[in-house]
Amino acid sequence: MTDRPINFSPPMIRALLAGRKTRTCRLASSPLAHCRPGDRLWVRESFAPATGTRGDWARPSAAAYVLFRDGQLRFRDAQGYEVETDKLYWRATWTPASLMPRWACRSLLIVEDVQICRLHDMTRAEAVREGPLAFPLRGGPFWLWPGEPGLPDLSPVGAVRSSWRKTHGTAGERWEDNPEIVALTFRRQSDGIGRPQG
Repeated sequence: MTDRPINFSPPMIRALLAGRKTRTCRLASSPLAHCRPGDRLWVRESFAPATGTRGDWARPSAAAYVLFRDGQLRFRDAQGYEVETDKLYWRATWTPASLMPRWACRSLLIVEDVQICRLHDMTRAEAVREGPLAFPLRGGPFWLWPGEPGLPDLSPVGAVRSSWRKTHGTAGERWEDNPEIVALTFRRQSDGIGRPQG
């Protein structure tokens, strides 16, 4: 069993925390292509590092706690204390997911299946497991990522295609190029702390 970091955007974090996201696709050239069933992925997301009851901003390495975009706090010592999160949120200095410290992790994913395939091989059921939200409307559901700019789509595969296009614009990685990917199916543990392995 090996621990590996994995970054998710805010819309994907919302889908993950809501229980809709149980699958992710990454380029086959990603280090995640080396995952095996039983490996653990510790989720990194954008955050605001802070210290003190007034929410003074700090470097990630010096933070006593972090604020996430959904307003949740995660404390380094797991104890917690009274912090005015509404004031904290509006003064937040958001830091990229790649800089999130391991102790701040709130989602640990256990890999259940690993597939190397082409992006266009994705089925409707697999696209649903990627986490887009279905909005029922007359004539059928529309699929979208809440919080991500863009129009809804008529299919979950279309919603995944739209999201992929926003993050993969390099030749060979674009949706139109049908790149080779690693598709990871996982289950989420609610507490991401866990002892690092591997």
